[in-house]
Amino acid sequence: MPGMSGPELSKNIRNLHPEARSLFMSGYTEHGIVDHGVLHEGISLLNKPFTHSTLIQKVRELLSP
Repeated sequence: MPGMSGPELSKNIRNLHPEARSLFMSGYTEHGIVDHGVLHEGISLLNKPFTHSTLIQKVRELLSP
């Protein structure tokens, strides 16, 4: 995505729509991402590799009230 990172895009979307949720996918561990300040409140992480059922489960968790 030229000119903008995923976290920047997520922040811009949340500025316009605070109710929006983000799901990031990464090959890095969640612990490593949190330590570097990348994962913020309201953002979920799905570690690669993942299965279709894991993706579906994570999206359901993210969208459930």
